[in-house]
Amino acid sequence: MGLAAALATLLVSSTVTLWAAMSAGRATTGEVRYGWLAVEFVTFFAALAASAGASVAIANPNVDALGFFGLDVVWTVVGFGIAGILIYLEYARRGRRDSFGSDLRGSLWLGRGGFSRPFGGRPRPR
Repeated sequence: MGLAAALATLLVSSTVTLWAAMSAGRATTGEVRYGWLAVEFVTFFAALAASAGASVAIANPNVDALGFFGLDVVWTVVGFGIAGILIYLEYARRGRRDSFGSDLRGSLWLGRGGFSRPFGGRPRPR
């Protein structure tokens, strides 16, 4: 996989992962949350694979384990950072800028007190 293809795949999968996590946090029924969770896991591992592909495209053939891991972490952080900016811009375009922060917080599994409620910070649906 070439560098451009790996970066495009990383950007798309990172954006879909973050969007799925935020949608799961907003979901009102358990079935919808489970569906978004499945999408989130699949696209998250696709993002990790794409960041590994980008790392191999840059460091190949002289790659050591630490250099590869470092590049992989950098590409993953960059991909998810850009995804967050793109989703924020989409919220702003639709006039929902104020709900971006609460939707993002609802998607996080870790908080100040450790693990949050399963599938997001909002109360679980019945």
